[in-house]
Amino acid sequence: MIRDASSGIPLRAPPPGVVSDFVDPVFLGLPVLVTGGIALGLVVIFTAIRFCATILVHRRWKFDDYAYCFCCSAVLAMISFVISITLAKPNGYHAWDIDSDVKEESSSPVLQILVFSMALGPVVWLLKLTLFCSMLREFGYVRWIKNSAYAGIVITGLFSSIYTVVVALACGPRPNTDAGSYWSGFQRNQCSSPDGVNAIASIMFGVLNFASDACLVALPLSPVRSMILPAKQKIGVYTIVLSGLMMCACSLVGLVYRIESQKSTDFTGSQIPIYTAL
Repeated sequence: MIRDASSGIPLRAPPPGVVSDFVDPVFLGLPVLVTGGIALGLVVIFTAIRFCATILVHRRWKFDDYAYCFCCSAVLAMISFVISITLAKPNGYHAWDIDSDVKEESSSPVLQILVFSMALGPVVWLLKLTLFCSMLREFGYVRWIKNSAYAGIVITGLFSSIYTVVVALACGPRPNTDAGSYWSGFQRNQCSSPDGVNAIASIMFGVLNFASDACLVALPLSPVRSMILPAKQKIGVYTIVLSGLMMCACSLVGLVYRIESQKSTDFTGSQIPIYTAL
């Protein structure tokens, strides 16, 4: 589709047959707003259910309950942040529909992407920590599951920390902290090149995220199979455990979009599917 162009130079050159539109660009962020809104509601509902169960049924707090509180706060903050940066131009639009003058006006677009990328590692690790702790609570009596859960906590924490450090070093502002320095740091080959260290770390982080989700689904299957329960109850337990397959699907989709985004010059528009999958 060819759109009317206005005067100016785009942040990135448009694909063949497409003309930059600085006046009325197409907003791409609707999927993020819809999925983010649904996710916020679900997190609040499930958190309320868990708190009621902990207070009224169990009547005592364990480590995984505290981990869940930290994780819930971080996830709610992350979802809210993603929605806010999607609504803030130019992150919800194609890079070729944004006038390059924005680089002189503000560093906020790059800073927002940088903050999101740096915060993603710790938030994902808190989520894995909560899930592994829940596994320890329910199946910690099985030694190999206990050891696997502890290994998962350490490995995911290590890789999440490495990813955060790599993003900070590869995409941080250069040489100062003014608007031009943030854009300069973002445009370095180490940060934005498809074969740069940031691209490699991002894909490795996506692979680890998918692998850890698959482990979280697979590990409980053996002890669940050995449970002596009526058929209907066992089917219910299997359903709860296998619901984690949706998390695996989101991780896999996110990994695919990460790989695709590294091939695109549309560094703002290509982030939208990643935000949605996460």
